[in-house]
Amino acid sequence: GVFLRVKPILSIEGGETSAKGFPMGSESAYDKIIKVMGEAIPFGSNIKVGIAHAMGEEKVAAIKPKIQDKYNCAELYETYMGSAVGATVGPGSFGIEYYLA
Repeated sequence: GVFLRVKPILSIEGGETSAKGFPMGSESAYDKIIKVMGEAIPFGSNIKVGIAHAMGEEKVAAIKPKIQDKYNCAELYETYMGSAVGATVGPGSFGIEYYLA
């Protein structure tokens, strides 16, 4: 994955994990994440968002404006991942939780 710059996008819905895509490069991954969000909740909706990252502040800073451009964010919370999850997914990883406000 590192050599090809593949960025797997995983989703957890109803306790089931599924792959939503394997874009190459960060910008492509950000666009795919926004597309996946749009499939779940229509753009322009009022949502609450939580972003957890594993030493990936720059990635969160890159995707936050993209989310804010597409949605009315009633809340947008940023935090660090727990050490167990962060060690499993690796440095620079992040996860987004979102739901209707």
